[in-house]
Amino acid sequence: MTFDPLSQDSPKDKKFPPSMVGLEIDSHGALLNGVLYIASGENPHPTMLLLHGIPGHERNTDLAHIFRRAGWNVVVFHYRGAWGSGGVYRFTHILEDIQVVLDYFRSPDIVARHRIDPEKVIVVGHSLGGWAALMTAANGFVDSAASIAGLNMGVWGQQLVESPELARSALRDTILDVGIAPLSGLDLDNEIADIIQNHLAWNPTQHGDALSKVNLLLVAAKRDTALPVFDHHFPLLEALKNSPSVKSALLDTDHSFSDSRIALAQTLLDWLRTV
Repeated sequence: MTFDPLSQDSPKDKKFPPSMVGLEIDSHGALLNGVLYIASGENPHPTMLLLHGIPGHERNTDLAHIFRRAGWNVVVFHYRGAWGSGGVYRFTHILEDIQVVLDYFRSPDIVARHRIDPEKVIVVGHSLGGWAALMTAANGFVDSAASIAGLNMGVWGQQLVESPELARSALRDTILDVGIAPLSGLDLDNEIADIIQNHLAWNPTQHGDALSKVNLLLVAAKRDTALPVFDHHFPLLEALKNSPSVKSALLDTDHSFSDSRIALAQTLLDWLRTV
């Protein structure tokens, strides 16, 4: 019988069992906190950074356990200023923090300590984390990435450029509605200014050439009212339509995949087998 990480526990390994360790990683003078889910088995494991959105109420830890059973180490961490991590929360900091964490898990001592295959470190992100995963791949830091109901920050930026007052009000409401209490030092005026300044650089559709070389999965939610697919998903698919390395899936669910968690996990597992 074939082992199914979606429905079965990992085979017992008394010498190298699955485990969890807490993380404190220095990023630009601030400590990022998080957890590393370590897969069972002696051999080095592929490792993924599982990136949350804003503010990160949905951390997809159910997926972390499934992927660990499938043989992956999984890192769930909080960006600067989020959920008790040190420093100030800024969108610009998120991309920097991901690079720091990638470097940390590719360093020789950490590779040896946690049985990591440094040649197989990828990023998977949800919502804002999906955007961060795509930008990390576009910037050449990983060769495989998955976006789950991913934000296109460039869409927000273009709306701010074309209809400043209307878009500013709508964006404020969007961010405030998700709840920003877990975010330290968030200044919406600074964030809006950063989005406007970077609206082209932060638009994944502007990085089609780079992303077309990445093993990419784009998963979207048909009933996503937070980040509608016609604004954030389909334009990127169109920009990457000629890339054979890009796979996509559209599930009939909401932004958090609330009633499709198993379908989401299966979609990701199928893709991970190709990485």
